[in-house]
Amino acid sequence: MDIGKLPNEILREKILRKIRKINEDVIVTPSIGEDCAAIKFDDEVCVVTTDPITAATKDIGKIGVIINSNDIASSGVRPIGITVTLLAPPNAKIEEIENIMDDIIKTCEGLNIDILGGHTEITDAVNRYILSITAIGKGKKIVKTGGAKVGDDLIMTGYAGLEGTFILANELYDKLIFKVDKHILDKVKKCSRLSAFWRLDLLQANLGLIQCTMQLKGEY
Repeated sequence: MDIGKLPNEILREKILRKIRKINEDVIVTPSIGEDCAAIKFDDEVCVVTTDPITAATKDIGKIGVIINSNDIASSGVRPIGITVTLLAPPNAKIEEIENIMDDIIKTCEGLNIDILGGHTEITDAVNRYILSITAIGKGKKIVKTGGAKVGDDLIMTGYAGLEGTFILANELYDKLIFKVDKHILDKVKKCSRLSAFWRLDLLQANLGLIQCTMQLKGEY
């Protein structure tokens, strides 16, 4: 099979159509384009998402926390915790594992997110580090990823494609330096420190934007 995500038609036909909701407390179930699941607990909603880091080999701890936390925040709730699964190849060094975990811990502290648990393992099933993070958040109401309609307003904060751009610049700097202006590459690499994508401001912006939208619609 081709490298990358399963095509939507295969995902829908071979996997998603077989999944049935069992518990009535589950209010958002798997579907194409939906990043998070949601479970109702009394008057609050627990939102859950998960994503692995497979395209990057550098700064995977930071990237993993941010990507998953952003999915939660974009659903209109506050990220409160993550679980971490780190699979390392047999040639891994303890210093490398420690650096990845230090990045995760530091990023979580900056976003006021707890590390709830996880799993670390050395395995010959992988030939490089594979990090998978599950993030959990809670709030009064979730805004689904899907359900957009013609005529809806689309409001964007920050820049489009920043995650992929940062990963490419970070991973392929030595090759891109011959094709892209050094000033541009250096600026992109600094996104990990300066851009709203990597800072709590994005989480706050998403939460504030969604609450304003709900107020305008009389839903919040």
